[in-house]
Amino acid sequence: MFMLHTKRCTGARFLFLVFSMGPKKVKYHTKQLYISALHGELQKVIHLLDGKDPNPLMDSQNKRTPLHAAAAEGHQEVCHMLVQAGDNLDITEEEQRTLMDACDNNHLDTVKYLLRAGAAVSYKDIKGSTCLHLAAKLGHYTIVDHLLSKTSKQVNCQDGGGWTPIT
Repeated sequence: MFMLHTKRCTGARFLFLVFSMGPKKVKYHTKQLYISALHGELQKVIHLLDGKDPNPLMDSQNKRTPLHAAAAEGHQEVCHMLVQAGDNLDITEEEQRTLMDACDNNHLDTVKYLLRAGAAVSYKDIKGSTCLHLAAKLGHYTIVDHLLSKTSKQVNCQDGGGWTPIT
């Protein structure tokens, strides 16, 4: 791409032809990827992932990743893009894992996607609760039904207080 610039030098005008080697690479703050994932802005996420680590832990967001944000809001397409870029499905933030965020917020399609992608259903949060505990406690019965269809042995798993998901 050619750009034409004029420059004033000792009273005379000179035209300079500047050859540009393409668009400049703009560096984005990792928080922008998190915010775009949170808001479900798929095209921005795709653009921001170009050669970047999809697993930045956001200190200002309790060590959450963009995948945590997308799962919590039910943005299945963004979750898919982040997983394809190499995001860790089972990375933990300070309290829970990605699948738990989707269960906690009643996003069945996102839960189904994360399970198909390989998210572990048996992990526990800091209180000893599994995804099944969270979904049952919050009354997300379609998620409870789906989780039981995938792993019925979790029905007797006790949390930190000794409770099972169904009691």
